[in-house]
Amino acid sequence: MNNLELGFKAHQEGQLQKARQYYLQHLSGVKNDANALQLLGLINSALGDIDTAIVNMKRSLSINSAQPNVFNNLGVCQKKKSLFFDAKDSFERAIDLKVDYLDPYKNLIRLLLDAGYYTAAKSTLEQAGSTFPNDIAITKLNADYNQSIENYSTAISLYETLLVNQPDSVPFKHSLALNLRMAGQQSRALELYNELEQTGLSQFQFFHNKANALSDLGRLQEAVDYYRKAIEVNPAYEDSHLNLNDLLWELGDNHAFLKSYQEAFTKVGISSPLGFSYISTLLRVSQFQAALNFLDHLPAESKNHYQYFDFIGRALKGLGKEGEAIEAQARVLAFDNVPTELLLNFAETLLQAKQYQRAEEVIENALRSEPESVHGWALLGVAWQLTGDPREAILNDYDNLVREYAIEIPEGYDDIEQFCRELNGYLATLHTANRQPLHQTLKGGTQSRGNLFDDSNPIIKTLIDQFKKCITDYIQKTKPLIGRLPIIKSSESFHFSGSWSVRLKGEGIHTQHIHPMGWLSSAFYVQLPPSVEDDKTMQGWLKFGEPNFELPNSLSAKKHVQPVLGKLVLFQSYMWHGTKPFDSDNTRTTIAFDVAPGEDPNHQL
Repeated sequence: MNNLELGFKAHQEGQLQKARQYYLQHLSGVKNDANALQLLGLINSALGDIDTAIVNMKRSLSINSAQPNVFNNLGVCQKKKSLFFDAKDSFERAIDLKVDYLDPYKNLIRLLLDAGYYTAAKSTLEQAGSTFPNDIAITKLNADYNQSIENYSTAISLYETLLVNQPDSVPFKHSLALNLRMAGQQSRALELYNELEQTGLSQFQFFHNKANALSDLGRLQEAVDYYRKAIEVNPAYEDSHLNLNDLLWELGDNHAFLKSYQEAFTKVGISSPLGFSYISTLLRVSQFQAALNFLDHLPAESKNHYQYFDFIGRALKGLGKEGEAIEAQARVLAFDNVPTELLLNFAETLLQAKQYQRAEEVIENALRSEPESVHGWALLGVAWQLTGDPREAILNDYDNLVREYAIEIPEGYDDIEQFCRELNGYLATLHTANRQPLHQTLKGGTQSRGNLFDDSNPIIKTLIDQFKKCITDYIQKTKPLIGRLPIIKSSESFHFSGSWSVRLKGEGIHTQHIHPMGWLSSAFYVQLPPSVEDDKTMQGWLKFGEPNFELPNSLSAKKHVQPVLGKLVLFQSYMWHGTKPFDSDNTRTTIAFDVAPGEDPNHQL
């Protein structure tokens, strides 16, 4: 046997170092053997020397370019080195050379999905589907694609099809449960998670996803236990820490709050993702000095990241060091591909420092990259108001863009009071926390879990029907205002992008806020304290026009809306709004939802 044959034999037997030596010996005498070069490339890739593997495979292809398998293997190596476009080109070359070669289709689709190129992924999926009809791997990738674009109903159908052929597949059941939960079918998802747990599944992703389903169902203490199981398996997984501490906050467990981070740091050290998650939580609870102190402990690579300078600026601003905050946040501008939110954080600091023109420039730059940013337009409205720009009155046309509706009395009820009493009784069962969510703007109250409008209770479905009528009327009535500014838009089709219930106690309030994920937003009144009837003190009233951050020249509310049982208020999601506190032992219960334009792929209107 010659060196090439000996190398191939050792390769097949898994003796990689030995095979590598044989291949090198062969190539020392036959330098341009394309087959030996690509085999050596595979060996180097398996040994973790990806750079050398790429060199070997490219040399092989320079000698013989008609090797689809080598292009596919080269693409795999290029993906490992994050060379997206090179990998994409290699997989496409492999497919061009051999149209019925399955592996490069799978690799290309996964590459496109991971990078967020969903249109290209869909096109490749269609090509693969026609070439390999009913292939399990392609069907799985199609399900992943639909999950990625939030078309959960189609993803569910595809996973159910896969499970017909492989009924005991743990990965398929896990993915089905995840999509069921995302589609609002938490109870069914939890049934699957319970079934999977009986098989002994103990991956951190499983524990995390089961905790999410329990949290959505309001079973908060059980969710806490499963987040802790996920962290025990993978102490570095920041999402589990984030969700766990959000729940500990809502449950009022101040003793355990943030401890999971501190324990994880002793086990796995301070990584950038976990450290950033911890700092973000500290800032949300206004522990500015603690956040600033911890920033010094981050690894060196984290201190050359735009998020680091944003954190520094926000912590300094919280400590009243405005000038230093601006200096820190300005450094964010030196980075490429900075998230819009970080630019807007900087703009907010500039507004607070009376640097209105500079703030407006930063906001406009952010809106160029994300033209429909609700937060961007909300801040631009503040800048315009502070500088006397007449466009602010067009943007915040409260008289025409805030509209009030008395919903119709649903069939089967004598009056709206009876309907609201029954609705309020049901909503009370959904509020299982002890205080407000950490990431929300209410104070002195609680919020329901998950997406309220996914609830199958008939009274919720009845309410949705009433809301749709009001939204349709709002769209028709505001049509003359469309296009006056780019953010003021319309759509004949729409869907609910989020929905929840809020219960405020005496002195509870909604601080001023916007709804970043909405086009239209709302407030519907289910239960009210008597004090809302006083039009002089306006206790518990909805107010518009004040931003949620302090300004040297404070801006006062421009419009107030009196809450009335059964009233729905609709308005643009970028409008700053909040509530005035009320002095009463009675509870103030509302339902809020966001509306997005276009059809919802999962819930037909």
